[in-house]
Amino acid sequence: MAEYCSQTDVQNRLTTAGIVAVADRDRTGTASTAEKTAYIDTAVQDAGGMIDFAIVSQVTPASARAQTIGGACVFLRTIAVDLASYLAATKAGEAGTDSLKEAFDRARATLDNIRINRSTIPGLVYTVPSNGRSTTGIRVVNPR
Repeated sequence: MAEYCSQTDVQNRLTTAGIVAVADRDRTGTASTAEKTAYIDTAVQDAGGMIDFAIVSQVTPASARAQTIGGACVFLRTIAVDLASYLAATKAGEAGTDSLKEAFDRARATLDNIRINRSTIPGLVYTVPSNGRSTTGIRVVNPR
C-alpha cells in the first residue's frame, strides 16, 4: 500500500546527519538500507495508520494516500512527515528534538480536529468511504 510520505521525505526533514542519528543502530557512522527500513519505513507506516484513523469516516484512506503521493494533497504529506520524523527519532527510547516534538504535537492536534470535528482536508478530493457514513458523494476542497 502506498504511504502518505516516503523515506526520502523523512530524510529531507531530518537531514543526512539526523538519519544517521536515528537509524545507525550498529554505530558504523552510516545508516544501512536495513536500518533505514527498520526505523524510517516503520515510522512512515505508523504515521500512515494514525492518519488513516483520523480520516476514515470522511474519505477512503486508499484514495487519500493516492492523492498525497500524487502530489495533490501536500497537507497530508506534511502531516505524515511531521509524525514519521518524530516517531523515527523516538524509536528505541531515544528523545526527539523540541522542534520535532512540536511538529508532532501540531500534527496530532490537526488529526484530532479532523477526526472529531470532521474538518475538511485542504486539497483532497473526497470519495464516499467504505463504511458509507458520508452522504455527500464526491466533493473537492481547495485551500484558500
